[in-house]
Amino acid sequence: MAAAAPLKGLPDLKMGNLNKKEVVQIGVAKHQSSYVVDLDTELLQPLLQLAQDSRKYVSPKGLLTPMEEIVAPPDVHDLSAWKKDVKIDSKAVLFCFAFPLPGIDRLEPDSVKQLLETGTHAMCFAINGGFVYFDTNSKIVGIKPVVNGLKVVVDLPESPEFTTMRFGAPVTLPNSGALRRTAELAARPPTILPLIESGIQAFTWLSAKDDTDGRGNSSGMFAYLYGLDDQPHKHDCYFCVTSWSSP
Repeated sequence: MAAAAPLKGLPDLKMGNLNKKEVVQIGVAKHQSSYVVDLDTELLQPLLQLAQDSRKYVSPKGLLTPMEEIVAPPDVHDLSAWKKDVKIDSKAVLFCFAFPLPGIDRLEPDSVKQLLETGTHAMCFAINGGFVYFDTNSKIVGIKPVVNGLKVVVDLPESPEFTTMRFGAPVTLPNSGALRRTAELAARPPTILPLIESGIQAFTWLSAKDDTDGRGNSSGMFAYLYGLDDQPHKHDCYFCVTSWSSP
């Protein structure tokens, strides 16, 4: 287990896009508070092969956070224009965060890193998770996977192909209260290597509605937990979204 090291800042999250064909190809479907994908599809087969070679099980069924209304960052006043800028479908009115597929965290990190480097946006969605967007009928109209780790992101971080989510300074997660309870209930193991190396045991996306104490902001936040068995840890923290834009 990695030694716990406090996150002094959260790196920018780079978000890609799954086109409609890719969404159909990997068979993404929502079922209540979870989603499923088809690991046998060509786009995800290398992940399935890695799991089999490692004698590990990766589930095709991942968890979703509760759906919430799309809200632009604090400095944005035209929601429609902002959605166009960050490549969110104009029909999208609701969204949620899709956690990485269960079992990814039990694979060898260096092997997962290699899959990401040479992978696709679909592979990034399975490994890193991402945001899923829905229309008024709760139909999926877009998926923005977290593409950190993809080689092209490392080589061309400001490519117009990606949008960037930026965060404020870390805020200590209170040892008790509604925000703590929600974070502990929802959190799942991280799969992004720098987070694992920091000793983080679990993470989750929290919406503004989860922040009943008014500590966060209207655009949501990511929370990171270092303790085991729901025990508060001095490094537990969250980062509020400050901006989300294209290069």
